Amino acid sequence: MFYEKVFTLSRKMRIILHSGTHKTATTTFQRICIKYKDLLINDFVYYPSLKPLCDNKYLRHVFKGNTVNIRNFNNHCPVAWLIQKNDFYSINNYFNLVINQARELKCENVLISGEDFENLLIDQDIAKDFSKMLEKIGFNQIDWIFVKRESFSYLKSIYGQLSKHDFIINFKNLFDEANEKGYVTAASQFYTWKFVFDFKDYLNKFEHKVGFKPVYFSFHEFVDLFAGQKLLSRYLSENTIDYLLKDISSLEHANKSLDSSNIEYRYICNFLEIPFSQENYIKNKKIFDPLISYRQKLINSIEIQNKASFNQKFSLD
Repeated sequence: MFYEKVFTLSRKMRIILHSGTHKTATTTFQRICIKYKDLLINDFVYYPSLKPLCDNKYLRHVFKGNTVNIRNFNNHCPVAWLIQKNDFYSINNYFNLVINQARELKCENVLISGEDFENLLIDQDIAKDFSKMLEKIGFNQIDWIFVKRESFSYLKSIYGQLSKHDFIINFKNLFDEANEKGYVTAASQFYTWKFVFDFKDYLNKFEHKVGFKPVYFSFHEFVDLFAGQKLLSRYLSENTIDYLLKDISSLEHANKSLDSSNIEYRYICNFLEIPFSQENYIKNKKIFDPLISYRQKLINSIEIQNKASFNQKFSLD
């Protein structure tokens, strides 16, 4: 089924930067890359671990108390966190190790996947510096890849996701910020996220500022057949893609969206600074239900009045 690999150090080294966006099946795609890591290596694609960053002081602080160890983390978002911390020393060391590991494995492609790299569509000066650093390390080609979801659906997905992280957010304020600026921000104690809606404008600016033409897929393209098939098909053989198509069906979709009642209950708990639990909800159902219903009605009203124009405003057409 698979062929013998042929590799020479004179061949070009490419880095593939799958940079989100958020809520576009990135978690499922990253699980695929981990599960089939050896299969990717056989097709010259290396999906590196974060083990070389285990001793980074900042990341150790971030992961302290986390049930997931950085050694087993399945994506590269922590690299984006270090970029925001301006820790290019650690990043440079990491990618020097990664490119050498790839060469030892006879891989000419390094695949990096992290939705938090979405920030670099906005922070284009930083993206330019990052790209220059990668070129100096030895990556002759840099493929920046983004996935775009329908804008209003993306807004609602972000709103739902942030409810899990102790944010207190009014959907109307989030909508107004996206509509006015073309992106929204959300800051936690360790990272400030930037979620992009005006994709067309920022992609054009990115190409001119950073010097690389980004590749983008629609969300529907990206998840067709399996999460990331469209991306992987650019770099893997047909035999490998066929094998994945047959084998990947057993892998469940990860990081599923919450239902609207769950989202609003979480926001109420965040605001009141009370534990989110089913027990709490049952005990106070008569109080929570009217509040949940009220918030849902406000969001439904905004959606009915603005969804079509919002999607049209931020269309790539």
